[in-house]
Amino acid sequence: MKKLVFAMSALFLNAVQSQDLVFGQYMGSAIYTNPSLTGSATDKNGNQGARISTLYRTQWATSVSMNNFASNYISYDQKVSDGFGNIGMYVVSDRAGAAGSFATTQANLTYAYQTPFGNKGWVGRYGLSLGYKSQGVDISKLRFEDQIDYRVGVVGGTSEILNSNRVSKADVNVGFTVHNKLFYLGGAMHNVTKPNFDYLGAVDNYNERRISVQTGGNIVLKDGSNGAPMVLMPYGTYIKQKEFSQLNCGLGMKYYEFYIGGGYRKSMMNYKNADAAILSIGIAKDYLRLSYSYEKVLSSIRYHAPMTHEFGLQYTLTSKSKRYYKVFALPRV
Repeated sequence: MKKLVFAMSALFLNAVQSQDLVFGQYMGSAIYTNPSLTGSATDKNGNQGARISTLYRTQWATSVSMNNFASNYISYDQKVSDGFGNIGMYVVSDRAGAAGSFATTQANLTYAYQTPFGNKGWVGRYGLSLGYKSQGVDISKLRFEDQIDYRVGVVGGTSEILNSNRVSKADVNVGFTVHNKLFYLGGAMHNVTKPNFDYLGAVDNYNERRISVQTGGNIVLKDGSNGAPMVLMPYGTYIKQKEFSQLNCGLGMKYYEFYIGGGYRKSMMNYKNADAAILSIGIAKDYLRLSYSYEKVLSSIRYHAPMTHEFGLQYTLTSKSKRYYKVFALPRV
């Protein structure tokens, strides 16, 4: 087999997928972040409700291109009953490179069950996510040695054949969360079975397990019963996937329906290299929540990919049935 002109690019295609997509608004993609959060939404009156969530992320955007790295997320989850638990589903699509030459599509079903403990509103949640992940590369975007005339550039087609241009594997994730209405702490493990995404037919290219921890809470500065409610919202998440790891932490404030916050993301494998400063704004009115995050890249890549934008939309539906579920409220976010 002839060598690829960009042989290292082929190796990159077999490695780039090993780092999973991570959304900055991780509670906006709750059941993707941690399946134990399935069915955890409440409506504006504090009643248990179904939830529809969607996010759009364009990463490392420049003034020339806004969508070379673009990700979409949509999910639905709800509580079924106090005895059975909660169910949900989500779909994620991710495109990387010019014209989306490397693409991932993932669809998962999620389930969670909760058990209260203690006498101060504490709850344990336990979740499972099962699905299918499909990844592929557009072969037409690759350039092989037999396509190149070194006098004039790229010409003609190629006789090269990859073993596969798309690989699909089962996806298994688990998670837990412990919380009351003012504090939460959770953890999740994705890619439990370490699926092998191999495009060359000769490389063990496992999608490594991704381990994450999430925590946050509400600090009430002013009770809404005595005036406008004001709440501080500290948060943090840590993610590790093989050699890659990052810490994302910040502080937000909610006043009436408005939210504003700042955060900082740091790569933990290179202590001299900050990743990004984050500004978030949002508004939550009745059953609708709109959010936006701007990430200013601080590392050396900022000269080529200076910023990231992430837009979120969430709608909570109140059940019209006469069933009144026992509510296990998470801190408001």
